[in-house]
Amino acid sequence: MSKLTREEVIGILGRLDDVKLASVMALAPTKDEVIQAKLWLTHTDLRDTGALGTPSAKVTRIYDMLRADTPLDWEE
Repeated sequence: MSKLTREEVIGILGRLDDVKLASVMALAPTKDEVIQAKLWLTHTDLRDTGALGTPSAKVTRIYDMLRADTPLDWEE
C-alpha cells in the first residue's frame, strides 16, 4: 500500500499543527490506521463498549497524539 500524502492525512483527521502532522506522517500509517485512530478519538461510545476492537500499536500512537490536545468532558 502506498504512503499517505500530507493532504490525505489532513483530509481524514482535519487540520493539524505542523509538528503533530509530521509526527503522524513519520509513522507511515496506512489509510485504515489513520481512520481507525480517528474513530477511537471521536466515537467514545463504540470505544468504551469494545465495538472498535483492540487497536494496533501504531493506531494507539496516532490516537494518543490526537488526544493530547482534546479536552476531556470533565474539563469543560
